[in-house]
Amino acid sequence: MKRLVTSTALVGTSALLGVVVALLRNKLLAVFVGAAGVGLLAQVGNLVNILSSLASLGIGVGMAKYAAEFSSRRDRGALARLRSSGLVPTYVASAVALVAALLLRKQLATLVFGSEELSWAVGLAALAVPLLVQFSFHLAVIQGLKSMRRYALSNAASAAAGLIVLVPLVYFLRWKGAVIHIVVAAALGYAAIYFVSRSLYAGAGFTGGARPDRPLVRELLAYGVSSLAVGALYWVNLLAVRSIILRKLGPDANGIYQVALGISFQYLMLILSSVSAYVFPRLSELKERDSIVHEMRSAIRLSVLLVTGCACVMLVARHWLVPLLFSPEFAQGERLLPAQFVADFLKAVAWMLGIWMLPQGRLRTWVGLDVVMNVSLMGVFLLLLSRTYGLADPTLLLMAGPIAHCAAYLIHCVLNYGYARRTISFTFGGPLRRLLVTSLGLICACGLMPPDRPAFMLAGLVLIGLWARFSVSRDEARAALAVAREKLALLKGFREAE
Repeated sequence: MKRLVTSTALVGTSALLGVVVALLRNKLLAVFVGAAGVGLLAQVGNLVNILSSLASLGIGVGMAKYAAEFSSRRDRGALARLRSSGLVPTYVASAVALVAALLLRKQLATLVFGSEELSWAVGLAALAVPLLVQFSFHLAVIQGLKSMRRYALSNAASAAAGLIVLVPLVYFLRWKGAVIHIVVAAALGYAAIYFVSRSLYAGAGFTGGARPDRPLVRELLAYGVSSLAVGALYWVNLLAVRSIILRKLGPDANGIYQVALGISFQYLMLILSSVSAYVFPRLSELKERDSIVHEMRSAIRLSVLLVTGCACVMLVARHWLVPLLFSPEFAQGERLLPAQFVADFLKAVAWMLGIWMLPQGRLRTWVGLDVVMNVSLMGVFLLLLSRTYGLADPTLLLMAGPIAHCAAYLIHCVLNYGYARRTISFTFGGPLRRLLVTSLGLICACGLMPPDRPAFMLAGLVLIGLWARFSVSRDEARAALAVAREKLALLKGFREAE
């Protein structure tokens, strides 16, 4: 657990800069262009994520798995072949995706925004796709080589470089500047990870010169198709939900919906990606069921503790948090957060219940269960929207999104747990089961409290403190304190050096 906590803290601290950049960009847009501008930028971001997912061919998952396996055997020749076997397909796919996006930018703009007027934004943002693909490719390799410090440094350097150019671009160019920032930040991120990874690659043998290995390419693409199906389907679903909201409720409602999705995505993916950065390559090395189950329980426990703590603090402070992160114009969005944070809790549990499948080669099952989840999400969303369409309060209509996420991730939890129990004899066990129940209950309690009354806010903080006191074990507290002391000592060393 201590190694998991240390790795999560290291990666999470660096990724926090990326969250700051995203929140600052939303804040600047909220102030300068309003809810409609925030919603439109989210649409552009979703489109770029879809194109990047397709252009990556999903190879990152296979790269992390095989980099972990080959490096544990110290097989430099296999690592060299892995490099060329992964790079060549992504180069070709990125070029195809970029050309297709530029040629079809008007059609894509009509599909995403309902108008050709923003085709320039589609064409410009598409330039970021090859850069983002290569950044994620190298990040996956660094993860597989288990160099968590370089993994963290790559994220931190990329976010810091993006932060430097964010403010002037958005301040002077408003919404256009935010679109330009997507491309500039992608270029700076690729430059950062290129320089960070060079010495690591040279030492591990992940170097050029070897020809692509056809069987290895097929293996990578097998993992890639699975990952691609899941990743692309999620972003397509999200883009479809936004597009429906945009057409039925208008651009302002789409911007309000970004309150729930924006806050949720930033903190949740910060936690899940930080935990997964250690757990995924670790699971790639394990073969015994008991070891896999133990690692999964540790990952679920840490994820639940972090998600519950963050979600509950934001819930009790949501009346002040939403205007702070966005603007007073977005105040209605706070009503979406309780249901969205319940969905985040369920997503975190489902994520960690299924994280073992890819490293252990259960590709078809992983894809199949995720497809069921995404189909359920869209089905429940359309059903709820049809039943509530026509209500005077648009926020009640937007509640269809968070509620649909709750239903879909609950289904995903049940399916992932059932498969893990049947296949590797996984069970939560008494302590973890109690943590899940008390954590979900705390999120619901904090969500039901009136957000604009200081007395209830204080009561919520007291409940959070009691939950933390009885949920966090002594070993976990010691590990967290050790990491905190290490960070403070490092910061003190920097100050003394200055």
